[in-house]
Amino acid sequence: MRLLSVLLCLALPACGARTPLAEEETGHDAGPILDAQTDASSDASKSDCTDPSITYVYVVTESARVYSFKPATGIFALIGALDCPAHAGETPFSMGVDRKGNAYVVYSNGDLFRASTATGHCKATGFQPGAQGFIRFGMGFSTDQGGPSEKLYLAASETYGSPYPPALGWLDTATYEPHAIAYIADTGMELTGTGDGRLYGFFDNGVAAHLVQLDKKTGQYLTDTTLPGVSKGSAWAFAFWGGDFWFFTAPAGTSTVTRYQPSSKKIEVVGILPSEQIVGAGVSTCAPEQ
Repeated sequence: MRLLSVLLCLALPACGARTPLAEEETGHDAGPILDAQTDASSDASKSDCTDPSITYVYVVTESARVYSFKPATGIFALIGALDCPAHAGETPFSMGVDRKGNAYVVYSNGDLFRASTATGHCKATGFQPGAQGFIRFGMGFSTDQGGPSEKLYLAASETYGSPYPPALGWLDTATYEPHAIAYIADTGMELTGTGDGRLYGFFDNGVAAHLVQLDKKTGQYLTDTTLPGVSKGSAWAFAFWGGDFWFFTAPAGTSTVTRYQPSSKKIEVVGILPSEQIVGAGVSTCAPEQ
């Protein structure tokens, strides 16, 4: 879920399939979504989920434009541009979306913002870059024992401090205090979670792209799946929706959507977002699991 920096790069799988274009429209094709700054979106109510079939994957580009992506159709819809009070020259780096439809976007300098998935309206948070070693990081929500409570998990892209620099942690979204969990040898990792409490990471170790399931208490890999046929890109993100993983990569300067189906081990390209590089993706833990 980030743009390639000077030393970081990640590869993702690519095969052949249809490539639907983005719809240049504001909003979604399944009805209005309330501003998540003040109210829960249609993705979830404050107590529990509404119809999981109306959830979307949300993505943010390096140019700070937010889109919804509907996995069932492979169509992107433009929501708008983030209006985050970011420093000049800083760009989005990664994103996570909570159960109520709030997007959390970390920028290239480590500043963290909270934004609406309905409008792109954005405000600063109290997060202090560098706290507990977290400056730039991948992130994703995962429920606590199946929900409705959840945590925003972080995977540091660069680690700082000694003697135990944290790489996996979680962020208290009420206080914006990060809490370190464990060191992870593979940096540059992106995260996505599920409604039943699983947490997954995506990274490239320089040899191949990997999809791993993480133990949220120890950071250990419970499963490790190599994704064959990868091509490196300058920007990457991923999300879990409907039992499958959806990877957004930029192997040729524009973002490609690749679907991985664990049930069949099938990897195929299912869409593109022309003239954009997706650096962050997030999805509510209310999204369907099958």
